[in-house]
Amino acid sequence: MHTIQNISTIKDLVGLPKDTLKQICTNMNMSSDGTVNDLANRIWERIREKRDLQNEALEFVKNRILAGKTSITWYRTTTGDSLRGAKQLIIDNHGFNPFKHFVIPPIDDLTSEPVLIGAANGDTENEYYLRFIYKSGVIRDYYRDMISIPKTKICTIYINEENGIVEIRDEPKIAKQVASSLFALIRQSAFMEEHRVLAPFGYDVERLADRLDGEVIDTSSKPEYLLDDFTQEQAEAIVDRSEEHTSELQSLRHL
Repeated sequence: MHTIQNISTIKDLVGLPKDTLKQICTNMNMSSDGTVNDLANRIWERIREKRDLQNEALEFVKNRILAGKTSITWYRTTTGDSLRGAKQLIIDNHGFNPFKHFVIPPIDDLTSEPVLIGAANGDTENEYYLRFIYKSGVIRDYYRDMISIPKTKICTIYINEENGIVEIRDEPKIAKQVASSLFALIRQSAFMEEHRVLAPFGYDVERLADRLDGEVIDTSSKPEYLLDDFTQEQAEAIVDRSEEHTSELQSLRHL
């Protein structure tokens, strides 16, 4: 059965702090010089396709290598019941056992539909991690001719069967697509709902941190998502209003 280290990728390595990558290199008797990309690539070349070496080299980072810096969406059962049996359903309804095999499709076969490529157990029998891959966009290269190169992204899902909780580590829009693919496998689409963790705290992340005896280090937002449905008239109205404020400020400076 896979460990967390076995379903990690070079992209996960790149997401680790440079000092951590240098420590991994030192532990493996390799040079710790270079950029983050240099270090990650050096490690990956050594451990790729070598499960035992992956387990050994990444042991001390296994609790954070799949964390990343991304948005998180939670789902839970609407009935409050557990998700016991979901793991077996995933194995039965997928084309291969993702807990034993890690299979990435050819890049040209990928679409925006998330595909399960691997899975690993967590600390207990009731929790595990799933990894989905999907086509996230297209890069265009203009050397001589225009060439389209697919962009891919891997999404991590954490499932706790005992508590009936599903945690999807990706942007909210993508999380819904990944959730749909997952719930089709476990036949739970009608019994799962998004769990808004911040709602009881007035959507104030600092209040949530206080309840957890923690501290908010940094937050970020992506307001461009709010502009997806803006009309031309709404955009022009915002620009006009901004110009009015600018005129008002200029008038105040002259007083």
